[in-house]
Amino acid sequence: MHSDVSCANLRVVGGRVAAIFDVDSLCLIDEPRCVASMAVHYTYTGDAPLPSGEPAWAFPSRDEARAFVAAYEVARGRPFDRAERARLDAGAIYALAYTSRCEVGHSGEGGMCAELRAAPDAYFDG
Repeated sequence: MHSDVSCANLRVVGGRVAAIFDVDSLCLIDEPRCVASMAVHYTYTGDAPLPSGEPAWAFPSRDEARAFVAAYEVARGRPFDRAERARLDAGAIYALAYTSRCEVGHSGEGGMCAELRAAPDAYFDG
């Protein structure tokens, strides 16, 4: 997995990933943790705010993250089992916490901090 999930670290050609940048962020982790991290970060680009001051992008909502996982399960050909779902939830909370720490360290509290505060333990259920 590329652990620094960002559209800014990918080159997409013809609808397919053609290159991954920032290779120092490659790691070996299990599938549920990888999918959870992707689900809560897949819209991240890191682009500067628009001239109006509005963000150029937003992190996915919990519903969007859940839809990402559902679409992944369809592409995977089977749903995550109970143990995998527990890992998926843990991976999401970890990813939210990591990004919240980054926000506080760089720019004060951002959107991911609020998302983490509101996140239930079973992030992808309910």
